[in-house]
Amino acid sequence: MQSSRSFLALVLALTIFVTGCQNSAGEVKQPSSTLAQPVINKVTVTPIETRLSPSKTSIESTPQASELQVGLSPTVEAVTTWPVREPGIETPIAGQELLFTLVKRVSESYQNMGVYRLDLMSGESNQILGEGFQLQAISPDGNWILSNQGMNLFVSQRDGTNPVLVSNRFVEQSSTPVIWLKDGSSVLWLEQVEDHKQLMTADPQTGTMVLAADIFQDQPALILSSPMLEKIAWVNGTCNSGNYCRGELFLSPLDGSKMTSWGAVTNPAMDTSMTQLAYIEQGEDEVLLIIRLGGSAMENLSLDMGGDIPVDYEWSPDGKTLIAIGQIRSDYSGRNYGNKIIAFRAPDWKPEILGELEGLNARMTFSADGKTVVVSATKPLEPGGYEVVVSILDLADGKMRIVDLGMNTQMEKYIFIPKIWE
Repeated sequence: MQSSRSFLALVLALTIFVTGCQNSAGEVKQPSSTLAQPVINKVTVTPIETRLSPSKTSIESTPQASELQVGLSPTVEAVTTWPVREPGIETPIAGQELLFTLVKRVSESYQNMGVYRLDLMSGESNQILGEGFQLQAISPDGNWILSNQGMNLFVSQRDGTNPVLVSNRFVEQSSTPVIWLKDGSSVLWLEQVEDHKQLMTADPQTGTMVLAADIFQDQPALILSSPMLEKIAWVNGTCNSGNYCRGELFLSPLDGSKMTSWGAVTNPAMDTSMTQLAYIEQGEDEVLLIIRLGGSAMENLSLDMGGDIPVDYEWSPDGKTLIAIGQIRSDYSGRNYGNKIIAFRAPDWKPEILGELEGLNARMTFSADGKTVVVSATKPLEPGGYEVVVSILDLADGKMRIVDLGMNTQMEKYIFIPKIWE
């Protein structure tokens, strides 16, 4: 399962994919003062099942760091051709493991603690890439991963082995700075060159790595999950340090032969047909979640979030459902009281509450088959500290179960998962 902005990351009310600004009390700093959310102090739902793992690993005391833990300097020369490789020996089976990055707050900044893999069948977890690494994308066949350590972008096997440095100018500041097209034909990522950004492209089949067409080079801010070479969705605009991205959204073929504008948007997410767009908009006194339907006449629909703040949202694989996480807040104190999981289904797009969960920085992603949704959040602890909690919601029976990550994720400092994949 792959986050669409894993959007890992991505909205007005929370920090994103993935770094934003929580203070020491667990509050999330907002672009607008009307959106500030203090610490959760109330639990609204008890998950139904907890999976126990045979053993736990402390992420602070005994990390299973990879050989790349120290990392490479941005001055190291990257390869000039994409490493052409044979398909993986064994394609991962859907629903059997999760891949994710852990991030913790250190003073006024954030530290990537590495990339982890959790076997959902055995409950065992291990660190596949060491400190400083963040998972960015997974190939459609599930055999290869893209991860970065600062400005260094690597492609490696799914277990983190045999990494190859493909860029030392990678731009991390974006909700989606790199994507692997769903048909597997190309990889696109953002680079920083002097005072401007550029969009690079690679063909994994031939190894060709070149600059994307000129139309993509005018302030590219983020790249949306796209199905094929003929339909690349991207935003011409800017992203701030919290990966809050805004600008004009375009659909273009990779050859740059034409451009179709979908107008100005903030933190967009498109369905796989590239005909439905979700994004957020600042209203007079609340953040609105909007659906823009394509066609000869763009139609905007404001979704009913019941006053909750949309902090993450993603389209189902079939494009018929948009699921959003709404942060519950008090109209009087502004305190955060957890999150609702809300489904909006075509054609009426009426809200259906699927469940609730506690926590800050809630993130979600669909499984590849669209049958389950994985949700992560950070739970404040009493009398102090934080814990990362991951749950899986079965859309057929509505049951939610906690997933034991196989490690101790309770920490004094703020900790969160910016993106999670299956």
